[in-house]
Parts: sequence; structure tokens; C-alpha cells
Amino acid sequence: MLGIACNKGQLAMVQWIASEFTISVNEANDVFADVCTNGHLDLAQWFARDFAITDDIANEAFRGACIGKHIDVMRWLISRNFPIRANIASNELEMACCSGNSRVACFIVRECSVTNDAPEKYVDAALSCVRV
Repeated sequence: MLGIACNKGQLAMVQWIASEFTISVNEANDVFADVCTNGHLDLAQWFARDFAITDDIANEAFRGACIGKHIDVMRWLISRNFPIRANIASNELEMACCSGNSRVACFIVRECSVTNDAPEKYVDAALSCVRV
């Protein structure tokens, strides 16, 4: 029930579920990455406010937000000081460049510390779209 409400972005339903049933930290972590992948920023904020999100899940959530092209979620994850690993951002930079997703590539170059870890050709490609 929780997973379905999260996938559909139903914050009110998730809040009702939480008021009627106990949501464990493990359950919250299980759905957090999916919430971010689907671009449900309001749900991501709610879960992060009420539950301890692990670093591994935050990195998975960042990866999902990149794949889903949800820059608002990516920006929020970084603003929350989740420790997004450089290799995760570097991999997502490569994926964004290879798939022609210049908005995500530009965001990663601007906002994440990946330039030392990312293959030079991907950084150059992303920087070229920043200059456009």
C-alpha cells in the first residue's frame, strides 16, 4: 500500500498511512529512492524530514533523479548535504552525455564535484552545453 501511494505521488495518502500504521525506517528507505526517481519532491522532503535516510539510499535516489531528469529533486538532494559520491555523479554525467540529456549533464558539472573523476570527454561535452 505504501509503495503504491509513493509511486503515484500521493502525499496525503502516505501521510494517512503513516498516521494509521507504523512506517519503519527500513520501509521509508525502501521507497525513498523510488520517490526521487519518479520526481515526487514533496514526498522526498516528507520522508527525509521524518526518517533517517541512509547515504547509500541517497546516492541511489540521486541516480534515479538523474535518470528521471528530475533536476529539482537532484538540486534538493544536494542542498540537504546528502553525501553524493563523486563516482555516482561521474557515472550519471557519462549517462547523461551519452543519452543526449544536456540539462542533467550541465547540472551535474555545475553542482557536483565530478571533474576530477569523470572522463574528460564527458566533462568537455557537458561544459560545451553550459556555454551555449
